[in-house]
Amino acid sequence: MIQGYKNISIIYGGTGREYAQTLKKKIEDISNAERFPICARIINDRVLTRELLHDVMKQFKECDFCVAFFTKDDSCLVENTKKTRLRQNVIFELGMALIELGRERCIFLSDFDKNDPDFELPSDMNSLEILNFKNSDINAVLDDVI
Repeated sequence: MIQGYKNISIIYGGTGREYAQTLKKKIEDISNAERFPICARIINDRVLTRELLHDVMKQFKECDFCVAFFTKDDSCLVENTKKTRLRQNVIFELGMALIELGRERCIFLSDFDKNDPDFELPSDMNSLEILNFKNSDINAVLDDVI
């Protein structure tokens, strides 16, 4: 019996682009070398129309799994203190992925400590299991994810 492709959506913001592209390439290499039915789709690469919300939701409906890269991309003021935060599209897309796929089919990777006092994480995200990694370890981490 032939099974359909397993589709993985990849979310990133700003500086996470390199991580997203590295994961996509690793998945494509495995698929090509082993003829394994898996396909990676980076959200920002596929969604370029005026119907952004519809297109993003459609992509999540067509995927089996999601990997989100959390990176410090934006600055904000919290009680007159400058902090860094995730790119807002990452939070929005993450919410859509969680609704469509559920927590058990999403993995969250971060190249910083979410408890860093200079970082502003939405409090609702504190319950998520976010795996931290060092930039120098990205290949080993992505191999584990795959």
